Amino acid sequence: EVKTTLLVKPQEVLNNLDFYFITSTDVLDEKTTPLGPFHSTVIVEKAKVQTPPNPEAYEQETLYNLKKGKDECLINLVKNVKEAGGNGIIDLDIQYSLIGLGGESYQVTALGTGIYLT
Repeated sequence: EVKTTLLVKPQEVLNNLDFYFITSTDVLDEKTTPLGPFHSTVIVEKAKVQTPPNPEAYEQETLYNLKKGKDECLINLVKNVKEAGGNGIIDLDIQYSLIGLGGESYQVTALGTGIYLT
């Protein structure tokens, strides 16, 4: 089970998952057992800093929030694949979308095929 706390940054968790993220469907000569499609979705609120007074702060907060949402999304994806007996995902695709009235939030979705890599 993957757990995060306030003391551990999501990137540190991602780096210690003992899990393979492969953006291609070609896993060289490794033996794999496909487990089927998996996905994870996280909703990220837009930055709270208003654009007119400080556009740089708005951009920095937005990028930070999107990265944090992406990391959370990947951690959830790993949890789902591991629960199914896998240790990797191939053909990983991460999508970002504006959602809600006036685009008040972002949706981060990670998709791929769970595998057991031997």
